[in-house]
Amino acid sequence: MDFPQNYLKLVGIFLIFFIPNFLFSVEIKNTISTNTENKSFLELDLRYFEDKTESMQIDRILALPSEKWIQSKSKSPNFGYTKSIYWVRIQLPENISKDKRFLEIEYPLIDKIDLFTLNGKSPSLYESTGDLRSFKDRKLKYRTFIFDTSKFSSNDVLIRFQNDGPMKFPISILSETVFFNNSINEMLTWGFYFGLLVIMVLYNLFVYISVRDKNYLFYVLYIISAISAQLTLHGFLSFFIQDSPSLVNISLPILLNIDFFFGVMFCANFLETKTYTPYTHKIVLLTISTIILSLGTAIFSGYAVSIRLSMLLLISIPILFFIAGINSYRKGLKQARFFLLAWIPLLISLILISLDSMNLISSSFFTYHSVEIGTVLEVVLLSLALADRINIMKKEKENALQEKLIESEKVANLSHVFKKFVPFKFLEYLGLDDITKVKLGDSIEIEMTILFADIRSFTSISEKMTPYENFHFLNDFLKNIEPIFSEHHGYVDKYLGDGVMALFHRHPGDAINAAIESIKKLSLYNQNRIDQGLDPIKIGIGINTGKLMLGTIGTENRMENTVISDAVNLASRIEGLTKLYDCPILISEQTLFKLDDPSLYNYRIIDRVKVKGKSDDVSIIEIIDGNQESIALKKVNTKAQFEKGIHFYISKELDQSEEKFKEVLKENPDDYTAKIYLNRIAYFQEHGVPMDWSGIEALTNK
Repeated sequence: MDFPQNYLKLVGIFLIFFIPNFLFSVEIKNTISTNTENKSFLELDLRYFEDKTESMQIDRILALPSEKWIQSKSKSPNFGYTKSIYWVRIQLPENISKDKRFLEIEYPLIDKIDLFTLNGKSPSLYESTGDLRSFKDRKLKYRTFIFDTSKFSSNDVLIRFQNDGPMKFPISILSETVFFNNSINEMLTWGFYFGLLVIMVLYNLFVYISVRDKNYLFYVLYIISAISAQLTLHGFLSFFIQDSPSLVNISLPILLNIDFFFGVMFCANFLETKTYTPYTHKIVLLTISTIILSLGTAIFSGYAVSIRLSMLLLISIPILFFIAGINSYRKGLKQARFFLLAWIPLLISLILISLDSMNLISSSFFTYHSVEIGTVLEVVLLSLALADRINIMKKEKENALQEKLIESEKVANLSHVFKKFVPFKFLEYLGLDDITKVKLGDSIEIEMTILFADIRSFTSISEKMTPYENFHFLNDFLKNIEPIFSEHHGYVDKYLGDGVMALFHRHPGDAINAAIESIKKLSLYNQNRIDQGLDPIKIGIGINTGKLMLGTIGTENRMENTVISDAVNLASRIEGLTKLYDCPILISEQTLFKLDDPSLYNYRIIDRVKVKGKSDDVSIIEIIDGNQESIALKKVNTKAQFEKGIHFYISKELDQSEEKFKEVLKENPDDYTAKIYLNRIAYFQEHGVPMDWSGIEALTNK
């Protein structure tokens, strides 16, 4: 995939305008530094001493021998992160006090600065300032630290620096004219910079309101927090919060971490890491946790630890998403192209400022302003990336719509045919929306309720019919009961000749309700048969609930959908037991336990059995509501005696059990299950109860 030529032209136009402006700003800086009226750092005699004890007072500092003082070889001394206190001694030129000149310390985030003038060995404190001291108490209120040298009592200057952040103190001497020219140029540059960011905020906010794409919202919040962090980083925040230096001091790591958070959310959503790079997405979640930790550290533990952690995040986050962007692009995410293009300058700039903060590279104008340069490029290119994303999505939707229009008639016809063979719910459970996407071996483990329904004595019925009549009879029967399963949120998975297997996913009550309604529907169906001079039919329904594997089996040439599980086999066995106990509907204990409210149904426990092919025993429950109304009423009225009879039976109290079942039969002579128990009791009374008998009936027939 190649970047579109029109986008590259647009980027080229931007760079054509940006690079000359950048070079112009460098030229201004060079002009200021080499101006004949200006005494720059190169002409200053600057020596420093590192106080590793953090406790030396000025009298001990002044008593140090000259060899303890180290001549600085850098224009902008930078010692990275250190707990040491640095003392800097500067010998100003002899004519420095004749003209109004300013000594500027250009790094605005130094915690404490104490400037002394020395008259011989007598120090005089000129000013105590710094990021942790009140802005309104500064003699000259500026974003950096400015001192009027014409007010100095001596050309011999001693400065004490203390900082929890990077220990760097670029110092220069500027004439009044150069200082004000420099200030005007800087304000114009900063105005252009922040103005551009604000324009990007408004533009993307307007697009968000129009398209409601959360990527735009994350991006807007990311730029806003970046602006806030930049205002703090370059000393502008002090103008707005003059009375709370501690708040200004801690605001940088807080704002940086807020910026990281929204930046990570934007990048993760834009690159769709969860979909395209799942492994990277896990790292993204870990990164978010680290950001929250860093933010908490800033709030509760202070500046020193949090700013170091923030610098590590500042390096790692761009690298993480640059790699994620490459991987997403390789995997077909077209919108990642502008993201990568935008991320390169930002990545370089953030690495430069981080390395500069750690004193791993020399400070320079470019390293000092690398974030601004990288940010300008990034926000413009990322705005193009978002626009490109919308265009891609729009084009993809148009293409998809066109393809759908072309294929719609064909697909409609195929779908109409296919859905007769493959249930739509089967595709839904596999997470598919098109049968053409089904592959051999597609499967999912899912908990469902399985219903088997079977026509009793079908063989004897079919013997009286021709093959054509058999097909007509079965189709007519199935046509009557299949809609019932659909109405109760289930579907027929298999037609089994004289029966069906249906599946219900929502809850087991759907299967029971479908079974009860099927029995009622059968009564109407039988009345129609009787009117035609045909014999009525009976069906048995077995229901079980459990986990099963739903999927496709077969070969690449021919496959079918199926379900595989012990739960399915048990449901089939339970359906077979409806013949043995002469009950229309039987369910397992698993289905009963899964019901939200079993009291909605009339039911009774029939037996506890081991079915053929299973080692575990299971309780079998009859749904009484599946009987004809008169029979159901009798079973409800005798339920208490019936269940007491079973209790005595299991307890081997056979005489009491016999008495209860006889009471049942007295009121309901057609209760075939009660007769089964009386036959068992008679057998045990004649032959005795085995010592290891537990009341569980082992069944050998299916």
